[in-house]
Amino acid sequence: MAYCEWTKRLGQRHYYDTNNASVTLCGKPMLGNNYSAHIQDSEKQDCPECEKVIDELNDFDNQPSVIKDEMLSLIAEVAERVDQAEKNAHDTLNDLRIAKYRLHRLQYILGKT
Repeated sequence: MAYCEWTKRLGQRHYYDTNNASVTLCGKPMLGNNYSAHIQDSEKQDCPECEKVIDELNDFDNQPSVIKDEMLSLIAEVAERVDQAEKNAHDTLNDLRIAKYRLHRLQYILGKT
């Protein structure tokens, strides 16, 4: 993963993934201007959370390929489970909407008699 610097006006230096330029590695939104070219490095304060993510990424890059493959496989499995959970939640929500419609319809019918 390639990452670039994002510095806020008061000198807080964050980093972001070039494939996702809307949020920093620590999860903060990238609002306003990037001052990385306008503030001296000596006046910048590194974000500890972004630095931690970078260290973890570097640690991952230094792992043997067998471990990387296993980790990527686990990540894919978790992503698949999340997708399935989202689908189940969507199906449940649709079932609840249908039940609510039927209850309102029954209430309307009973109210007319």
